[in-house]
Amino acid sequence: MTFPPTFDPPGTGPVGDTDVPSPVVVLAELTGHLAAGVDAPYLLHLLATRTREALRAAAVSVVFDGSGSVDLDLVAAASTGLLDRSLTVGGPVAMCVRTGAAVLLDDLENAPGRWQDHAREARAAGIGGMRAYPARIANRVIGAVVVHTSGPWRAPGHAAAFVQAVADLAALAVSVDTEGDVRLSVEATRRQQVLEDAAVIDQAIGVLAETHGLAIGPATDLLVTDARRSRTSLADRARAVIDALS
Repeated sequence: MTFPPTFDPPGTGPVGDTDVPSPVVVLAELTGHLAAGVDAPYLLHLLATRTREALRAAAVSVVFDGSGSVDLDLVAAASTGLLDRSLTVGGPVAMCVRTGAAVLLDDLENAPGRWQDHAREARAAGIGGMRAYPARIANRVIGAVVVHTSGPWRAPGHAAAFVQAVADLAALAVSVDTEGDVRLSVEATRRQQVLEDAAVIDQAIGVLAETHGLAIGPATDLLVTDARRSRTSLADRARAVIDALS
């Protein structure tokens, strides 16, 4: 699998780089949607997509700890190609969620010994670097945002703070009730709902991909566009797709 160059210096990237959103614009867009009460699955999909675009990364994924253990659930992802789920929820990412510290594997060719197997698998998938940042709420870590790059991580200095802010927004997205209150009981309930919705959305994407002969990326975009057009939540639209096409 081949991914496009990542973190190219200005003026050296592919045509259309002038349309790459800045981190400030992405954060403003995400916080605006959060303040407006956009449903969490759609917001998390947008978060992964816009963060990947801003960083020109190979993939950005959002994972949550749905069981109170190191077992992680992938709830949103944006990628330029197929990426094995194990690269998003295993090894370094599990450590990030468990310890609450960012895990930085900037050059997988020179990964520390404990991550050699993970690095070997990632390099075989066309990945050159990865970072995982904890998603935090009320001094608790409930998940992570994971960035995979096609080459070694060569982001500008502000990128680390940007991704950490995005990760914390992901946690906030599943921790705020419809009245705008933040409570741990609310966070747990909403996080469980997000995990359940993610499973339904994944199923609907698979149905669309099979029905229309699409890759996962275009099938995801089709579902998101359809949900926006019909003014329904992403999960509700996914259920309607499953009912109609299964």
